[in-house]
Amino acid sequence: MIITCTKEMAGKLKTKGIERCSVEDYEKSDPFFNWYLHYASIGRHEMIFAYNMATKYVVVLLNLTKADVKKPADSLKAGIAKAFRNEHVPKDYIEEYLSNCKDVQLCECQDEKIEDTLRMLQFMMMRRGDPIMPEDRVRCHFVGDPFMTDGVPAEEMILRELYKMRNHTMENYSSMVQVENYRLKITLELFEQKVYRIIEIPSDYSFAMLHDVIQLVFGWDNEHLHEFYTKNTPKGRWTSEIISRNADGMDETRTYYEDSTQLKDILPGAKYCVYWYDFGDDWKHDIKLQKVVVNDCRHPKLIKSVGETPPEDIGGPYGYDRFLEAIENENDEDHEEMMEWKEGWEDHRRSTEQINQILKRY
Repeated sequence: MIITCTKEMAGKLKTKGIERCSVEDYEKSDPFFNWYLHYASIGRHEMIFAYNMATKYVVVLLNLTKADVKKPADSLKAGIAKAFRNEHVPKDYIEEYLSNCKDVQLCECQDEKIEDTLRMLQFMMMRRGDPIMPEDRVRCHFVGDPFMTDGVPAEEMILRELYKMRNHTMENYSSMVQVENYRLKITLELFEQKVYRIIEIPSDYSFAMLHDVIQLVFGWDNEHLHEFYTKNTPKGRWTSEIISRNADGMDETRTYYEDSTQLKDILPGAKYCVYWYDFGDDWKHDIKLQKVVVNDCRHPKLIKSVGETPPEDIGGPYGYDRFLEAIENENDEDHEEMMEWKEGWEDHRRSTEQINQILKRY
């Protein structure tokens, strides 16, 4: 295992154990087990960006102590194991990969292009501004050309290479991974119109991810506040709420944060679960767990789409009824205005195929 350190990473180590690896050293090694490391700090958070040489797969090691930074090989191996578990890689594959990483050689990075890529990762993290929680240990999945190999995303390449490591072929590599997916029917509460989506989504996804998926499959614009809540009866009091970090919970209910609460923590035991979007228009979406499906799909998928989502800011279910009434009646005083609104609303639509193409990146 060759670990190649950027100037920033080498500077934190302050050790003479870092050398310049020769071309022969790299040629003798398997690039699948070699990683570039880049040290960075964002705010008070120290982190290491790890970039796999063969697959362009990225693991960001988070919430590191000074001791963790001083032992980059140990920190990297722990991060790789955690990242692979997040990818649903079987335990025996992870163990075999790490067994090939026992002998470690630390080298200085001589490739300015790679160093620029790693610094770009740091910039991407800063620009996105996603909160780093105390329990966060790794982050993966960066989108863009630097993380693609012949058009194949890095997270797919890492699975192919892991399968090849054991089976000497990349064929049927997806069979290595078995994922517990929830099939959810999500129904928008309206007076007469039938609007619902059926999706499959990994059970270990967070409610924050479910929020993103619902926004996409229904065609909402994500311009308003939202939250999830559960209850024991259709008209009963809330028993829990799942909210974003910047929202305030209610004292009388149990509160969870959506970015750290997985679907499997709540949905199997919830009699009724609701996604509430836009507290003014008051769009309520009933979420029903239909069944558990085990397959090799590691991302959400839209299975069925029925009915059109109302336009944003139309005034809730009552306003939507009025909108439909106006566009169907040419003599209605609001007909012309509503037809203009309808035109922009229809431009919004995506096909199931287009949506599923986007969901592959979730």
